[in-house]
Amino acid sequence: MEQALKQTEETTHSLVSIYPDYDVWLEAASWGLEDAAWLLVGLDPAMAGINNCALSEAAQEELRQYEMAFGKHLMLVDQYRDLLHDVLVRKAQSGSLSDLTPVSFLKLCFDHHIPWHERLQYHLDETGQTFRYSENSSMLRVIKRLAKQDSWLLWDAVLLTLGFNPEISMAALIRRPNLQPGCDHFERDALARASYLADTARGSWRSGKLEIVNPKEVEADLSLFTLLDSSHPQAEVFPKPFLLWAQDKGYAPPPQLLEELGLEPRSVSDNALSQSGYSTPYLQLMQRAIDVHRITDQHQPLKKELEAWFIEQTINGEAISANDASYMASFIRSPKSRKGGGRKY
Repeated sequence: MEQALKQTEETTHSLVSIYPDYDVWLEAASWGLEDAAWLLVGLDPAMAGINNCALSEAAQEELRQYEMAFGKHLMLVDQYRDLLHDVLVRKAQSGSLSDLTPVSFLKLCFDHHIPWHERLQYHLDETGQTFRYSENSSMLRVIKRLAKQDSWLLWDAVLLTLGFNPEISMAALIRRPNLQPGCDHFERDALARASYLADTARGSWRSGKLEIVNPKEVEADLSLFTLLDSSHPQAEVFPKPFLLWAQDKGYAPPPQLLEELGLEPRSVSDNALSQSGYSTPYLQLMQRAIDVHRITDQHQPLKKELEAWFIEQTINGEAISANDASYMASFIRSPKSRKGGGRKY
């Protein structure tokens, strides 16, 4: 890494912000593994050698906000370091590894679904840099193969929608960090994020908003909507309707997947995230409850049933209080259903 990017001890201990200057880092000749791990999770590599207590007051507040969204930053950096190491080793074994410029490093990450922090994505959007799967990437090969099929297993549909290669194992999916708060329901690992989408699909099918290939099998065993790898019996979906439904829910399937199926990207519906892209875990959980319990103007579950369901959920790994469960159960029901009082004769 260029010496100019290495900060002195004095500079490190007076960091104004925990976030990197991406303008500078993207102009570097190359990235080392350690620096790349910090940059991808959205942190200044100088954080590697700093005592958090030595940060400025503003930087300490940034760190608190970061850890509220993503968990302990050192754990996340470790996960990314391991992911990057595995990818680089495989590339070296294939004889195709050379010095990686920042852009080529990001391209490698994109092909292997190693996501990066939203601040880096924002910078790339601002500078007009976009990425597509390489022609020789395993992800594009899978997309081209599955695009020819009339139906998809739930596992394939969910992972493709989220940009994961369906050939990934359940164990590997659990180890994958999920670095996308604000995009959809946020969990601490990729499997939890994928399971949420599968659970949402089940709720939409039960409410008649999503068609599946094998409804009779699923009616006999609702566990077929539980996200299990492709070796297990499971619900099956029609590719195009599923992707259209997913987009209406606020998800953004890979553009090359949509292209292979002859679909255009769709704007999110009123039931998905707002056009500003802003949402909260509470709003997302309430929308999930509406889907799961098939709530409509005509179908209004009892508040106590909804409260019991909310109590069993978590938000960013934290338990939901009885008061919050009561509020959310109340607010997802129509006003006329929330009116109290005994029957008037």
